[in-house]
Amino acid sequence: MTWLYIFLVPLVISLCATPFVKKLAIYIGAVDKPDARKVHTRIMPRLGGLAIFLATTIGLFIFTNTGFYPMYWMLLGSVVIVIIGVLDDMKPMSAKAKLLGQILAAMIVVYGGIRIDFINIPFMDEAIYFGKWSWVISILWIVGITNALNLIDGLDGLLLGYPQLPYLVFLSCR
Repeated sequence: MTWLYIFLVPLVISLCATPFVKKLAIYIGAVDKPDARKVHTRIMPRLGGLAIFLATTIGLFIFTNTGFYPMYWMLLGSVVIVIIGVLDDMKPMSAKAKLLGQILAAMIVVYGGIRIDFINIPFMDEAIYFGKWSWVISILWIVGITNALNLIDGLDGLLLGYPQLPYLVFLSCR
């Protein structure tokens, strides 16, 4: 039953936060204007990532032990990503600047102790341990997942209904 709550609580929070985030996006000018490459015909508010961040953060504080020290580093890295996202939604940033910000955020998370030390080989009782390379692999993994989720969000609001994904990724990295 707990897994159902872990799914539903952030989902409901993101759905409730979305109208407020839309108003904020319009107020600060974080909107996508239609042009020849766009499918929409009217101004679309951005900042959906902010609603996901709020839902995920509240979900983390509700469903995890707040004494879990690395969680605070993960939240700090998330704040860096949110700031980059808000700035990019207001005025598009270069791909290099966004990538550097993502690497910085991943380094913060890995420095805080959330990293991939090994992977299990399916159907075998063996694992591959990364040793000192765990830092590099973890940073690449976090940046890769961040960009994969960004690619999934090619349609307006597609990711907004899935605020539990970062939380589940967090659980898998513990």
